Amino acid sequence: MTKAIGVFVPVLACLLTIACPMSVPKFSLVGYSYHRADSGSRDVASGDTVNFDVVLEYEAEGIIQIDFYWTYGIDDEVNSNYSEGQGPMYSKSGTDQSLAGSYTFSTGFTGVNWVTVKGVAFKQDGEVITDKVWFNIDNMGPYIDVEPRNLSGVSSLERITVRIADGGSDAGVDYDRTSFTLRDGDGTLVPLASPTHDGKGTYTASLVRTPSVGTYSVSVIGYDGIGNPAEFKSTFELADTNAVAPVLTITQPAWNGTEVSGTIQITYSSTKSIKTLILDSSVFGPDAYPYVFGSFPSFTFESPAQSGTIAIDTTFTGQNPAFFRLFAVDQDGLSTTSNVVHCRVNNL
Repeated sequence: MTKAIGVFVPVLACLLTIACPMSVPKFSLVGYSYHRADSGSRDVASGDTVNFDVVLEYEAEGIIQIDFYWTYGIDDEVNSNYSEGQGPMYSKSGTDQSLAGSYTFSTGFTGVNWVTVKGVAFKQDGEVITDKVWFNIDNMGPYIDVEPRNLSGVSSLERITVRIADGGSDAGVDYDRTSFTLRDGDGTLVPLASPTHDGKGTYTASLVRTPSVGTYSVSVIGYDGIGNPAEFKSTFELADTNAVAPVLTITQPAWNGTEVSGTIQITYSSTKSIKTLILDSSVFGPDAYPYVFGSFPSFTFESPAQSGTIAIDTTFTGQNPAFFRLFAVDQDGLSTTSNVVHCRVNNL
């Protein structure tokens, strides 16, 4: 009997005293990683740029369920990137009831964006503990531009020019992985000399021999610094003609970084009649990047006047630098491009 009492009394005392240790519910996101096709899993820190699915690792004790939510932007007291008066609007991404210590968050819903992911952990009594991490998702490859431009008509062909730029937060192009080829209308490879590179994203390759008249296409494959690929193709005609392509000029406005918004007007003049006029735009400028037309929208005008004014709605972007040029094809099928004008669009 003495032995039984010796066991029972300490247990009873522990049950009756408030000094007994108790398990305190807790929850925290302790890290995350993502899986890359070329190198497997990689650990990252808050604020890093990621692609593919993100594995959120957490610690949880005394928790019965965790709901995960996400929102665009950085929802952080120190690093928040919301404008004044704006705030996060979270959407639920899933529920974790297994409480195994990790949750996989899919990033395939967006191209390039800052995202905050929040875990909401439920205690037994219904109260919650929250924690969050933020990172940049970059699932888009670089932008690519080719000269001769797609739809061009040229009377001679001496070289191919490829321009490439990446605007993600993990900005940068893997220049060593960029490659391009030239083929004729039958798909036969046309030899090019080894391309030269200017160190900022522009490649130039001359033709080994004089090409014959016909259809040609340039195919480009490029990668950004995080491994996202991009492909681009330009198809054009080498014409048998002595005709001279028109000279095309943007005469107004003579922008040099002026801030604009809403609908803008561009006045142009051509030395010959033209049958197609396209306004190309680029978010990349000539200082740190080459012009990469196609990184912003293009606008097409059929049967335009030889000289005139066109109106463009700039609300395709909120706030960004913009570089504009005109591309035209004349009645002989020859193409030309204009000078470039630069402004800063601000529709916010």
